[in-house]
Amino acid sequence: MSPYRYPNYVPKVAKNWTVSEKKRCIRAANAVLRDGGSEEEAIFACIHAAGKGKKQYDERDEQEYEELCEEASQEFQELLVAVLSGALSIREFSERFRDRLRIHFSDLMLLGLQGEEFTERHREILEQRLEREYEYFDGFEADIREALSSGVIYSGRLQWRSSLYGYARAPFIAGTIPVDITFMMPYLPGDDCLGKSLCKCWLEVDEDEDNYYVYWNVNPSAENCVVCLDHEAESPYTFSKVEVHGLTT
Repeated sequence: MSPYRYPNYVPKVAKNWTVSEKKRCIRAANAVLRDGGSEEEAIFACIHAAGKGKKQYDERDEQEYEELCEEASQEFQELLVAVLSGALSIREFSERFRDRLRIHFSDLMLLGLQGEEFTERHREILEQRLEREYEYFDGFEADIREALSSGVIYSGRLQWRSSLYGYARAPFIAGTIPVDITFMMPYLPGDDCLGKSLCKCWLEVDEDEDNYYVYWNVNPSAENCVVCLDHEAESPYTFSKVEVHGLTT
């Protein structure tokens, strides 16, 4: 039997699966065929590798993610209203905004971890993500200062910008995959997406004896940008286990 090939020759059972599911299926099925296995055994391997025998992604996590983001977004908007109205000084606003960002990013990463241990490696990722976000916030704070000093306040645009800080995809996704692989990934969902933190993509990790395979998934019910579609097409991102675990030795 000829080996399966993506995208033109995939098992019939995988016809309506996502790109990452098809690729995992093909890799597993072809491995069985190379070892002399039957077509039936190859299909069973395909189904297992694609996670069709188990639930790979829990939509309840996504729902809780949205709830956390909406709550934080509302609080960031309220802080902006307070500083524009004079109820908070710019210094108080900055301190409270930064403190809320730290709490929010921590909550999102813990949600992704789903009860697994929060290690020093996770803390390192969290601090890197916060440092990047604080740099963005420095520019936002400067614009608020300028608006207050000039008296020309475009509150609608500032309100919109403040709301976006509630949506932070990368800290959440970083908690859903092994921490050492997180350091290997060139980017996470939300990093270079044209929708920025409003990205709806997620990652899944598979492995064999030698490598880890990271699959980029786009949300089939959302409007996905060309960058994320390219990442899905490029996946899986393959990392040797020696290379991954060598980072921690």
